[in-house]
Amino acid sequence: MTGSWQKEKSGESVKKKVLLLITNSFAATNMIHSGLLKQLSDRYQIDILSTMIGEKEMAEINRRYDMEVGLLNVHLPPENKTLRFLRRVEKLIFSVHFNIETYQIKVLEMQAVFRFAAWLVRLSPAVTVFALRFLRKLIINISTHHLNAADFSAYHFDGVISTSPLDIRENSTVNVLAKRKIRSLAMIISWDNLTSKGIMNAKHNYVLTWNTVMASEFERLYTIFKGDEKLCVTGIARFDTYFQNSSAESSAAFRKRLSIPPANKIIFFATSAWKHFHYQSDIAADLISYIQLHPGIDLIVRCHPADRPKDYQAFENLNNVHIQYCDATDSELDNKFYRWLPDPDFLNSLKTTLQNCDVCIQVASTIRLDAAACNKPVISIAYDGRQQLPYPISVRRLYDYSHQIPLNKLGIDKMAHSRRELFRHLDQTLNDPQPNDYVRQVLPFIHFNEAKSVDTILDCVQEWLR
Repeated sequence: MTGSWQKEKSGESVKKKVLLLITNSFAATNMIHSGLLKQLSDRYQIDILSTMIGEKEMAEINRRYDMEVGLLNVHLPPENKTLRFLRRVEKLIFSVHFNIETYQIKVLEMQAVFRFAAWLVRLSPAVTVFALRFLRKLIINISTHHLNAADFSAYHFDGVISTSPLDIRENSTVNVLAKRKIRSLAMIISWDNLTSKGIMNAKHNYVLTWNTVMASEFERLYTIFKGDEKLCVTGIARFDTYFQNSSAESSAAFRKRLSIPPANKIIFFATSAWKHFHYQSDIAADLISYIQLHPGIDLIVRCHPADRPKDYQAFENLNNVHIQYCDATDSELDNKFYRWLPDPDFLNSLKTTLQNCDVCIQVASTIRLDAAACNKPVISIAYDGRQQLPYPISVRRLYDYSHQIPLNKLGIDKMAHSRRELFRHLDQTLNDPQPNDYVRQVLPFIHFNEAKSVDTILDCVQEWLR
């Protein structure tokens, strides 16, 4: 702190110091793999506080991207019981008050609790608003004391960026630094966060969203708190990769590496987290049956970081089948997005696979947007494999989540409600492909159809720190 003051006093140019919080694998991809962190480090002195990046990982990231980013050695303790209880109550009241579909679906097994909460809200919406304001203020106050403020006393920052602003640990950090009048910026990392993760229990100066849909959601949900944050729509940083001409691997090299004949068509199945859909291996088995009935097709199965690799091991040695795993283990599934740092080539390999496939199969995930950004047709799985599950635990429920509903209305993908329907969609897509501008159709969700998101975020950060 003293050194920075002395340099400013002498008239030397000093980079502003920014603390970057990374507690989620998705956020790591959006910040690091997109090249955004590199661009930020060229302009500012960046220190990272992370639950998944240690000294070894930081050294490798700095080497790979040719930058000098520091690592803050401060422990972020897990959420305590008091905060967990208060946040659950807050989330229940918040979701009922705003009639959020996602939460209603998630608590279908607790109908009595939900009905009671809904009755209370209808009884007095004004009381509900008061309760939400009170709870948020209480949680902010408690979370401020959840961390040891002395851990930050030796550091001076001009601002703090929260890349997972629905995470209470990041909220706690922002709240501690707010006591020292350090400004904050929140980057909402995914399209589902505002309607599935509860409330941001921290007051930010700037809030960045992917698109105008999310911006409207934020305004609707947070107006009751009477904040003065500035809202910015920036697009999706990692999607810049899809619109850059450079490719990590040519189509010929991609096919040669996987031993896929030049004339073969490619089905790409991107799985989702196991906790959302336990029977994705049944879908993989159905796709294998399809390619066995139709020679000249290869299947690539890319396992989600929080999926179970052991479910796909039986398919590893089959002809024309390629199973891709991430570098994590089953034992880490429950805490995957808090501890697992994606491989440096994670984003480039996804881009290459999407660019080379003829159709993408997905399960209610952001891949719906990724594939459309690469102008690829999408088939969305809406059946439970060999099972016929009740709606509260069926994959069907995932498409009724709040963030999925506006995308459903666009009709850019084909829904497969059965194995037979999946096969019919595959026949139509592979045998009679129709030209379609999926990128233009999905623009309301990705905001840009060119590589402008990183630059837009940089402009917002510059304005925020001015």
